[in-house]
Amino acid sequence: MCMAGVSFDPIADVYDATRRLPGPLMERSVAALAEILGMGPVLEVGVGTGRFAIPLGERSVRVVGVDIAPRMLAHARTKGARDLFLASGTHLPFRGGAFGASLAVHVLHLVPPWRAVLAEIARVTRDRFVTLFETITTRPLDGGEATTVYGDALAWPMGRYQELAGPRGYGYAHPGVRPPDMVDRAPPVLRVPVGTHRREATAEEILEPIAGKTHSSQWHVPEAVHAEIMAQLRRESAGRRFERSIAIEVVAWSPADLLRI
Repeated sequence: MCMAGVSFDPIADVYDATRRLPGPLMERSVAALAEILGMGPVLEVGVGTGRFAIPLGERSVRVVGVDIAPRMLAHARTKGARDLFLASGTHLPFRGGAFGASLAVHVLHLVPPWRAVLAEIARVTRDRFVTLFETITTRPLDGGEATTVYGDALAWPMGRYQELAGPRGYGYAHPGVRPPDMVDRAPPVLRVPVGTHRREATAEEILEPIAGKTHSSQWHVPEAVHAEIMAQLRRESAGRRFERSIAIEVVAWSPADLLRI
């Protein structure tokens, strides 16, 4: 079977460390998800290392997870996750209407046949499909212009990284769909603000995961070119400090609405 999308096995060992939400915001997000998803069983497409499945399980939500990345699933199992399947979102191995609710977080923007994934989710889901809408604002504390994007793969410095990679012949555009595009195409049945977390950070702190090539949009960039880009990013941001704010909403659609996105 063809496994559609991007496998995160290359960074399975560091995934959790580079994708953490701030503690209080994560707790509030999980609490909101648990209330909206219900007791389960709930399907999570792109369960990965169990970043959400495990804390949801601790709140008595039974999560059945699928992913295309064996090493990511192995990490989830070592952390105690169960009911995990190696499968593609385009061919879910479940009967129609098997789940009351379904979930996918930071997945659909990585999948070229994302409409096929939404169709499969709609097929196996009776009530609602749920995801997180993440808005990230980065404001330089030296008075520069703030930037607001939707999702960490677009936030500074990744946006600037792509600006520098393109002229070198290594541009990249995510092939799938993001929550704001989904909202524009089909109004959700539910949109619940969770909270906002703000912190100050040095440029080097924000650059660290980019330097480690933890974003899939960097993986095709040769090491020599990556080093050039990082050197320029460090020159541009040397000594600067930023305020980074992350606002989270839980958004849900009916299965029928998924087919209109």
